[in-house]
Amino acid sequence: MAGVDVLLQVREAEQESERRTDAAKAEATNIVSEAKKQAKTIVDETVAAANRESRELIKKTEAEAASAAERARADREKAIGQIAETAQANMAKAVDLIAERIVR
Repeated sequence: MAGVDVLLQVREAEQESERRTDAAKAEATNIVSEAKKQAKTIVDETVAAANRESRELIKKTEAEAASAAERARADREKAIGQIAETAQANMAKAVDLIAERIVR
């Protein structure tokens, strides 16, 4: 009978080993699946953050460009005003010069 008991113990040990192996495989599958989910979440969050930063950078750049364009426009307007003033002053001098020559 002792031989039969030993065989039963060996069989039970083999079955326990199979159960543990199956449980380890299932746990490994779950770990891999969870790691894939976490990786996807990280990638999605990173892409979303990059998109937000891109939009903010574009918005900032557009604002800076608009400001620079406004400064350039104001500078042009000032230059045009100065040229007009100079032209007006020269016009008055020219009229005086012509009048002076006509009178002579």
